[in-house]
Amino acid sequence: VAKALFVSGKSNILLINSKGVTINFQVDTIRITGRAATGVRLMRVEPGAKVVDARIIDGLESAAPVV
Repeated sequence: VAKALFVSGKSNILLINSKGVTINFQVDTIRITGRAATGVRLMRVEPGAKVVDARIIDGLESAAPVV
């Protein structure tokens, strides 16, 4: 676990990995799973990379990728 955030369904999240790759998406696009599930992958990372930070970004209208 890199970070835990308290968010609403309208929030946008920015994930950053150790290779400098960033993605953002709306919280309400994350699929909900049952209690027996093993989780939901939010970001694929290359071998050797890690998710190093997550931020809440409010006020974005779309989940367009950050360049």
